[in-house]
Amino acid sequence: MSMARKLSELNGDDLLTTQDVASFIGVSVRTVESWRQKGLPPKYQKFSYKILRYRAEDVKKFINQQGE
Repeated sequence: MSMARKLSELNGDDLLTTQDVASFIGVSVRTVESWRQKGLPPKYQKFSYKILRYRAEDVKKFINQQGE
C-alpha cells in the first residue's frame, strides 16, 4: 500500500500494515505494537505467525473515536 494514499481514499476492507497504521495515526510503529500487545484498538487480523493486518475501516473508527 502506497503511503501517498490518504486514509479517506481507502476502501473499508483494505488491509494495512503496522507501519501504515502508525503513519496514518501519527505515532511510532512501536506504539502501535504496544497497543496491540495490551489488547487496545485498532483491531487487527492475524494471517500467520508473522503476518497481521488492520482493516482500514477499523483504523478510521479508531481515529474518529479519539476525538470524542
